[in-house]
Parts: sequence; structure tokens; C-alpha cells
Amino acid sequence: MTVGQFRIARLLFIFVLTTAPTALAGPPQATETWSNPIVYQGKLDSPLVEVTPFVFNDRLYRLENWQKQWEPPHSENNTRFAEDEVRIRDMATDDIVATPLIGHGLGMAFVHEGRVYVFAGNWGTEKKWQINEIVMVSSADLSTWTQPQVVLRANADERFFNVSVCQGDDQFIMLVESNAPRWPSFTFK
Repeated sequence: MTVGQFRIARLLFIFVLTTAPTALAGPPQATETWSNPIVYQGKLDSPLVEVTPFVFNDRLYRLENWQKQWEPPHSENNTRFAEDEVRIRDMATDDIVATPLIGHGLGMAFVHEGRVYVFAGNWGTEKKWQINEIVMVSSADLSTWTQPQVVLRANADERFFNVSVCQGDDQFIMLVESNAPRWPSFTFK
């Protein structure tokens, strides 16, 4: 077999592997028409970093990670981190309706069984980007929040960055960026 014949045979083999299950399954079945519920509303005109859109009680909200260094003119980078806010904005009114965490960042929101859960990194007191614990707060009304509860602590030689939580079949799954020295920086755990 020549190199050219080998390449053609390999392509045919790959084609059969990728199309055979579809061909054996028969024609596609009729399904419900799906409509994407996300509506483009434009770009954020701000220096916001990580944001999470979520629906709670049939209203659209956005969790925002706001860095206070951007407020006063000519602030130095990574200053005022103890005042950074993890806040929630009502998208219909454009009002900030809650600030469940101060001195935290890289947060996200998750809705489950009538509660909003916010997970974020505690900046600590020494300097920014030294997150060694992820905390969680929750609320059933966006007004009254639980006390921050530590849900994950870093090892002594690592720091955390972005965090995300989702629901699996029978458990919740947290994904967090780590700079643990045994992996490349920003590896997900």
C-alpha cells in the first residue's frame, strides 16, 4: 500500500467511525424546537472582571466582582483590595441590590432550590492575589445573607484564583484555579 492509499484508507476509516453510529440509528427523530433564552444586551461599559448572570425569582441578575482601585482617579494597581466587592446587580433596573462580600473577589453565583449561593476568594489582609480560602454565603431574598463559611482551604504552598460551582447528578462540583507548584499555574482542581 502506498502512502497515498494509506491516507485515503485512514480517512475512510475515520469517516466510518464518526458516521456509522448515526447511520445505524436511523433518521433523526422530531424534537421540540429550542429557543435560546439569552438575549444580547450589549457590552459592559466598565472594568468589571468576572461576572455571573443568573435568574432568581424570575428576574435576571448579574454577580459582579468590583475592584475598588478603579474608583478614585490615579489609584495604584492592587490597592484598596480589602474594600473590593462581590455585588449583585438587578439587570432590569441597573441597581446594585446586594453586596454580600467585601474584601473578596473572583466570585460567582449559583441558584439552587430558592437560594442564591455566592462563592468567592477571600483576599486576606497582606496583599491582593493571596487567596488561601474560598468562602460561601447564601440568601433566599438577596437582602439577608448567611455569615461567610469557608468551604475550601489552600495548601500551604498554593493560592486560589477563579472558582466555579455546578450541580452534578447527586452532588455539587467545585472547580478552582490553583497555583500549586506540582502543576502549571492556573491549573483547575
